[in-house]
Amino acid sequence: MEKVYKFTMKELKNRAAEEFEDGDTVICNNYYIWIKYGNYKRPSFHTTVSTKYDMRDLLLHKWPYYISDFVSRRISDLTEP
Repeated sequence: MEKVYKFTMKELKNRAAEEFEDGDTVICNNYYIWIKYGNYKRPSFHTTVSTKYDMRDLLLHKWPYYISDFVSRRISDLTEP
């Protein structure tokens, strides 16, 4: 079942996209991150990002750096505070 999560930019820095399931949506500021795995074990190839004001997928180079980091971050890279 798809779920929706909302994080601040600071909270997103302590998360990884692979913590979420296919179909989940992560909201951060004015961005919607649509988690998609496709046929891969990690969501980095199919995940898309859109804005609150325009639901069209943003081109990869238009993603904010903190969202790119979130999508590419591995769970094993996360450290306990």
